[in-house]
Amino acid sequence: MKCCPTWSSTAIWRCSKSCWKPGPVPIHRTAWSSVSINRFQGGSPMSEAVSSVPARERNDAFERVQATRQLDLNVETLRGMAILMVVIFHVIGPKPYEGLQIQEPGSLYHLVTDIFDYLQMPLFSFLAGYVYAIRPFSGGAGAFVKSKAQRLLVPMLVVGTVFAIVKAMAPGTNTPLSASDFLTLHIIPVQHFWFVESLFWIFLLMMLLDGSKLIASGRQFAIVAVVACAIHLAWQDPPIYFSFAGVIFLLPSFLFGVACYRYREAIFQPAVLWPVGLVTAVCSVLVGLTLVDVIDYRFMPQSLPALIVGCGVSLLLMVSQFKQRWLVFIGAYAYSIYIFHVFGTSGSRIILQKLGVSDTFLLMVVGILVGVIGPIIVDKLASRYYWSRRILLGKKR
Repeated sequence: MKCCPTWSSTAIWRCSKSCWKPGPVPIHRTAWSSVSINRFQGGSPMSEAVSSVPARERNDAFERVQATRQLDLNVETLRGMAILMVVIFHVIGPKPYEGLQIQEPGSLYHLVTDIFDYLQMPLFSFLAGYVYAIRPFSGGAGAFVKSKAQRLLVPMLVVGTVFAIVKAMAPGTNTPLSASDFLTLHIIPVQHFWFVESLFWIFLLMMLLDGSKLIASGRQFAIVAVVACAIHLAWQDPPIYFSFAGVIFLLPSFLFGVACYRYREAIFQPAVLWPVGLVTAVCSVLVGLTLVDVIDYRFMPQSLPALIVGCGVSLLLMVSQFKQRWLVFIGAYAYSIYIFHVFGTSGSRIILQKLGVSDTFLLMVVGILVGVIGPIIVDKLASRYYWSRRILLGKKR
């Protein structure tokens, strides 16, 4: 989700696919522009001043800028991967009465949604934390809260309300809303919009923690992270009002994303990554055995194995520096897809079923395509006009 300034989708699409390896001192992309790098190469009014800088330092600066660009490609790739999991998850439906309403127990489709349930939201939250750490709160509480409310709460209230109305009135919806549901609209989150509201509260919490210097040191950060994990594991049924339950669920993975940026020199080391990979693999196998009923047990999303799998896989995906151009393109629209995809996934299913289409695989493929392409078109159209981009997308410009 585009919670901070990113390249345009066109710029990302044309980027190099060369690999990136974490450097010791990465610089955020706004620190050096491409113009500045070109000027390092001579032929500009700055040439004389730059010539006083040792060539080795100039080369190091260029390499760090290139590394940061590749980091962006990796983050956008993972965003694209996460939002695809969300779309597929909602197209199929995690329960027999949701999505395609697949009734067969042990179905391959339900196995897919069960796997995604352990990965999709922890990965999204991890990425949100990582991106926040690039530009953390550093002052100006009013402006910070206003920007997050504009980006997150306005689309949630506007699009979420429209979705609730459509769900209450449209024929063929799986779980239509009743009139009484509107009395608690947004107090009890509207379907997938819980994530958006939870993220808003997490940003406010981070503003308080960073603003008061409560996580200024590694030790302080570790204490806060341990407390967040303990609450996550111990409080299995927190209140759902105003997406409070989502805050408890997402906070550990968000903080882990923050840590992976702030303490990347310590974390991105073989001595750390190998044990993390081993423990993640063991927990993944353990969770997998429960999903295929080899072990007669099911780990809850707020269990220790689930937490390890969600955070561990997120870290390993980032360290892998996996990049895929079509996922980068989708990742650039991840927030818009998240907000609007349900209109396409549900709408396409209802229309096709009215036309007599009953093939599950075809319904799934069409639902995924419409759920991804439709929101991208909405983003393109809404971005053209001031009010539509503000209330539908939460964009300032």
